Amino acid sequence: MPPLDWQLIVVAVALAAAAAYVARRGIGAWRSARKSSGGACSSCKSCGPAARPTGQPANFVPVDVLQSPEPGPK
Repeated sequence: MPPLDWQLIVVAVALAAAAAYVARRGIGAWRSARKSSGGACSSCKSCGPAARPTGQPANFVPVDVLQSPEPGPK
C-alpha cells in the first residue's frame, strides 16, 4: 500500500465533508417532509383561491406576449 500523501488526505477530507453535507440535507428534508401534511398544497391556506379574497383567478402573462420578439412597453 502506497504511503498517504497530502493530496490523498485533502481528497478524503473533501469527500467526507461532501457526504456529511448530503446526509445532513437529506435527513433535514426527510424530517420536514414527515412533519408536513403532504402534497404540494398543504393546509396552510397561503395559496389558492382562499388566499385571494375576491376568488378571481391569478393574472397570468399570455403566451403570445412571452413569445413576442419585441420588447415590452417602457
